[in-house]
Amino acid sequence: FRRRFNLEKHIVTQVVNNLKSSGIRLVTVSLLTDNPKQYLEIASPTDGTSFGDVCNFVSTCAGAGLQVTCTTVERPDINVGKVRALSTALGATDFISYPYFP
Repeated sequence: FRRRFNLEKHIVTQVVNNLKSSGIRLVTVSLLTDNPKQYLEIASPTDGTSFGDVCNFVSTCAGAGLQVTCTTVERPDINVGKVRALSTALGATDFISYPYFP
């Protein structure tokens, strides 16, 4: 399922705990970039979700023991290596980059 989280940390923790208690063991998060400004440009969130919200969600999921896969797209303006490094630093266990088709 797909859901955007624009929530305070304690609410994110509650959501993650609910995911885990319902049997969900794996989440996939579109991290997109390692740059907050670029995240807003690419994702164009309409609900106020920030780059920090996405990073917080990844680290909270990983901290709760969920398997986290982060993804990005191999756009020319995205440094895939930096996105991979960030996803690892946040606790993601897997990383996938998809080809970019403009």
